[in-house]
Amino acid sequence: SFLYLKVFWRSLMLVFWVTIICLIIGYPFAYFLTRLPQKIKPLMTLLVIVPFCTSSLLRSYAIITIIQAHGILNTVLLKLHLIHTPLQLLYTNTAVLIGLVYNLLPFVVLPLFSNMEKMDWRLIEAAKDLGANNYKVFFHIILPLTRAGIFSAVLLTFLPAMTLFYIPDLLGGAKS
Repeated sequence: SFLYLKVFWRSLMLVFWVTIICLIIGYPFAYFLTRLPQKIKPLMTLLVIVPFCTSSLLRSYAIITIIQAHGILNTVLLKLHLIHTPLQLLYTNTAVLIGLVYNLLPFVVLPLFSNMEKMDWRLIEAAKDLGANNYKVFFHIILPLTRAGIFSAVLLTFLPAMTLFYIPDLLGGAKS
């Protein structure tokens, strides 16, 4: 039973970090999407939605072709002389983390984007007019107004990440 607790704890920690990384990447991306001109916003939103049309299993195999020893990433890094020997990313916890973040990032971006679209941007302008710096605007206006989107994003990332057992199996190997 100790083994099961250890596996559960490792899974919980992995999912926690995947959720945090997805938020760190997805929050600024969603903000960027909301600030785009109306002409290109639908196209960029479509590019976020397109991965939903592809199986996550297929996307995981794409990650394998990118991060394997003779994959795209290592080939580019070797040609740019940034590394001298190929990185061994496949079958590591890093590979599992990359695969889960890649597969779950749209689950963070879309609810945050939806939430940010409804924000009253005049509040931010008013705060700046009253002398608030960017730090205060973010922590006192933007963050509280997007709390519901953050909560939705965390749930939509955390829960599927706990059940995507094939990604750790494919990218992390048997020990994962």
